[in-house]
Amino acid sequence: MLAEKFVSFNHKDIVSDDSGEGMTGKIIGIAIGLFVAAVIMPAALVAIANATLTGVDASVVTIFQILLPIIAIIGLVMLFLKSTD
Repeated sequence: MLAEKFVSFNHKDIVSDDSGEGMTGKIIGIAIGLFVAAVIMPAALVAIANATLTGVDASVVTIFQILLPIIAIIGLVMLFLKSTD
């Protein structure tokens, strides 16, 4: 019974899918992406934590503190509105 299941198993399902990209390629891509994120994230978090707006023009500070969050909220609302259609 087990031998019959093994013989009837289509090995191509593991190696490639409809798009032609194999499962191995997907796993390698995910692993590389996680590695790059693990290398970049600590440096990015340190840079964001140490950022200050001293010596910057008042209009630029206004843009960062008021206008940028408003634009981000509008973008998130539009993202959810598009996904519900």
